[in-house]
Amino acid sequence: MATEFEGMTDEQIIEQLLGKSEPPKGYYRIKRPGYGYNLEIDMQGLTGAKVGKLREQCTIKEKKRGRVVTEFDEEKFNCLLISEATIGLRMVIGDEENPRVIELKGWGDEKLMVKGKLSGPDQVVKRLLWAGELDALGNKVLDLSGYNIELEDVKN
Repeated sequence: MATEFEGMTDEQIIEQLLGKSEPPKGYYRIKRPGYGYNLEIDMQGLTGAKVGKLREQCTIKEKKRGRVVTEFDEEKFNCLLISEATIGLRMVIGDEENPRVIELKGWGDEKLMVKGKLSGPDQVVKRLLWAGELDALGNKVLDLSGYNIELEDVKN
């Protein structure tokens, strides 16, 4: 089985591995048959630093009775993950034979934000997706970002 590293020196392989690589990508469809449209979403994985910053934005620390209480807003976290990871967004209206496709510029598309009177892409995500969809897509972003993976045990 030939690999992309075949014929390369150790130094070239290491340079290739440390070089900039494209984040993993995924395509997801949210079916809404009773509503006459589907959402199609192209996403890519996020770096650990980006996920960490989003996690920080969703963590609230308050002093209560002399103690620091930490609360994490998971819904906001999923909305931010989804809006940051989305690289393509379409509404597909009608049947599969003759669909009408509305291409959007992500969740921050002006048509969505102005019409919905929303302040940011994460607010559009929150408005358009149902609770289960938020959780499912948030998990897909984490999967693309290298979280939730199974590691293989190596035994001597």
